[in-house]
Amino acid sequence: MDPADSAAGTVSAGRSTSTRLPPGDIGVVLATLRARRGWSVREFARRANVSEGQICDLESGLRNPTPAVAAACDAAFGTGRELVQLAGPGRRDARAEGVVEAGPVVAGYERVLWS
Repeated sequence: MDPADSAAGTVSAGRSTSTRLPPGDIGVVLATLRARRGWSVREFARRANVSEGQICDLESGLRNPTPAVAAACDAAFGTGRELVQLAGPGRRDARAEGVVEAGPVVAGYERVLWS
C-alpha cells in the first residue's frame, strides 16, 4: 500500500491509481474523502479550484456538482473519473426535488378561503 494512500485512509486496487470511494451520495463521499486526507474546506476548495461555499453546498447536499466541478474534485482527490460517474448526467439539482408546483396549492387555499 502506498504511504500516501495509507495516510489518506484509501486503498489502491492493483495498478490502478483510483481511490475506492466510500458508500453514500456525492456529498457524503466528498466530505469523507476530504476528512480522510485531513483537508479543511478551504484546502479542498483550493485544490479543486472552486469556492468554499460551493464545497459546503455539495457536502451538505444542497447542490449536486456539475460535470466540470465533479471532474475538478476527481483531479483534487486523484479518483480518476469516479466522482464524475457518481454525479452522473441524470442527477437533478438537489433543491429541485423539494419544489412543489404552486398551482394546486393555491387552488386549495382559494377553496378554503372563499368557501
